[in-house]
Amino acid sequence: MDTQMGVDYLRVKDPSLEPFYYNVSPTPEDQHVFQYGNMETKRRVVTGIFEDAESKGIRDFFIYCNSLSAAFDFEAFGKERGVNVVTPVMVYRKLAGRYTRVAVIAANALSVYNIEQNIEKMNPNSDVIGIAVRDFVRKVERGMPPEEMMEHFRMAGLVEFLEHTGAECVILGCTHFPYFKDALQKLTRLPLIDPADEMYEMLKAGME
Repeated sequence: MDTQMGVDYLRVKDPSLEPFYYNVSPTPEDQHVFQYGNMETKRRVVTGIFEDAESKGIRDFFIYCNSLSAAFDFEAFGKERGVNVVTPVMVYRKLAGRYTRVAVIAANALSVYNIEQNIEKMNPNSDVIGIAVRDFVRKVERGMPPEEMMEHFRMAGLVEFLEHTGAECVILGCTHFPYFKDALQKLTRLPLIDPADEMYEMLKAGME
């Protein structure tokens, strides 16, 4: 579903684009296992995808999955292969210059760790407050209405807690989560950060 969301997003942003997409794993559960697997396996799978894409003339890669970009260094891999790669992680490093106390809602702890690591590399004085809930992804995939999700997970209480920690913003650390962004924004004064827009600008800049 991440992949289809990415395709839909790019088509809305620029109808002239012709996205060609690959799924790394068929389900969120398989994706979770893959991300926590050994690096040799991950590199083999990613290499196979890039080789196939490059054989079709593709030189620009939009990694539309936060947790996947946390599990493998696509940026370094892209440099090795001489292709344009954009990931959410690249946006998080930019955020380090804008905020000091950052809340993160992600699908798993690996994503939270990676986001924290990248922000603190750029701003050692930053603080990251992390929440990891894989069940959010399951509910999005099953089509639970956003307003129902807010009630089901008591999200008003969650964002109230984050406000009390002194967080200046909330990063939506999973590409499934913009699905409920508008519903969540109604519950908090904190800005909700979806990295997709900045990723798109970086992608276009790399294509020029």
